[in-house]
Amino acid sequence: MLWIEKDVTVFNEQKEYIDTLVVPLAPISFGANMKRTAEQGEFVQRLTTHMEKQFRGRIFVLPTQYYAFSTKNEEKYHVIEQVKKAIEGSSFRHILWITSDKEWKDIDLVENETLLHIPSLTLEHMSEGMKYEYMENQVKELLPELIEVWKKIT
Repeated sequence: MLWIEKDVTVFNEQKEYIDTLVVPLAPISFGANMKRTAEQGEFVQRLTTHMEKQFRGRIFVLPTQYYAFSTKNEEKYHVIEQVKKAIEGSSFRHILWITSDKEWKDIDLVENETLLHIPSLTLEHMSEGMKYEYMENQVKELLPELIEVWKKIT
């Protein structure tokens, strides 16, 4: 389910079955890294949207959480803390943070949280069919990691 009105209605009716919150993370920059950060944002957004289609009824995907490209690692915790504060009291048992920004790999998370770092690929010259197929394969590759996350019952 996605962060849209229609899906939120369904989520509220079925939240006991939806145990995983997926939070896409992406940098933004209007400097020399603008194209690269846009690529990462598009990649992560497409990937999480594709995951939502594959695991509808099990995961809930928030909108992409953007932050400045120049944000230092210790300040990135602020992004995480804001999301955690917003979901306090919710029924989610797992939180998946998904990003193409390798800087997040050094962030320590708590037990029921998992960071998936997936290097982005430029999608600019791919047809929509090729993009779909690529995302399908990416989700298949993530499946073992998702299963490991879901085995951890908190």
